[in-house]
Amino acid sequence: TKEHLRGIWGSASSDVWAVGGSGTILHWDGAAWLKFASGTTENLKGIWGSTSSDVWTVGRGGTILRWDGAAWLQVASGTTDDLYGVWGNTSSDVWAVGQRGTILHWDGAGWSRVSSGTAENLKGIWGSTSSDVWAVGDSGTIFHWNGAAWLQDVSGTMEPFSCIWGSTSLDVWVVGQRGTILHKG
Repeated sequence: TKEHLRGIWGSASSDVWAVGGSGTILHWDGAAWLKFASGTTENLKGIWGSTSSDVWTVGRGGTILRWDGAAWLQVASGTTDDLYGVWGNTSSDVWAVGQRGTILHWDGAGWSRVSSGTAENLKGIWGSTSSDVWAVGDSGTIFHWNGAAWLQDVSGTMEPFSCIWGSTSLDVWVVGQRGTILHKG
């Protein structure tokens, strides 16, 4: 494929998914990259899974797709805002973030909007538990889910953030434009 790839996730060295432009979904089976039908032409931007047969990807126009182990199925998101990142704690506790402060939560039955209190684009999401989830985005925006509400944290910069990752709640990394790297630890 010649499409720009924007997200990658895997459950094992022989089970890796990559997503990108025009609905591109590729799967590495340990020997080769295979293209999968996504059922969309929207750009896909983020991907995360709880197991090899439960994988989520999000993208442009509120697109959300779920891999059930056999096929990628479209799931109603309830928004037309672009979605940039997805992360979950379990198969029934998944978060997606995106344009204009959009935060969505999957409870195992459906997606619902959760107020973020910001209009900034949220680009990345990661957590260590169901009550310790972080979202980052434009203008140095950092939000923390404490299990009850999304609360804004002070980053000390206005640089746009694009990704977040941690090993524990006390070891979290954020990266962004112009070489910005923050560490909570």
